[in-house]
Amino acid sequence: MELGVKSKTWLKGFHVLFACAWLGSALAMVLVLALKAQPNSGFQLYSVTSLLTVIDDFIIVPGAIGCLLTGLLYSVFTKWGLTKFYWIIF
Repeated sequence: MELGVKSKTWLKGFHVLFACAWLGSALAMVLVLALKAQPNSGFQLYSVTSLLTVIDDFIIVPGAIGCLLTGLLYSVFTKWGLTKFYWIIF
């Protein structure tokens, strides 16, 4: 079963959206760590770690899961399939 053109476009759009959220939040975490590498007080340390936890729990994890699921749907419901190209399996 293959998806239509409009369905493929929507699926690809969601896949790119999830990938951008995943990558963008990972870069945001790197920037937060780079800018606050030496916290001066316990409150600053708590603030940085809680910010990193929120970014990780609410953006990175859903972005990675969404990217995985849309990628699997994209490979199952298009002509490429899951096993036609080995770099997709890898």
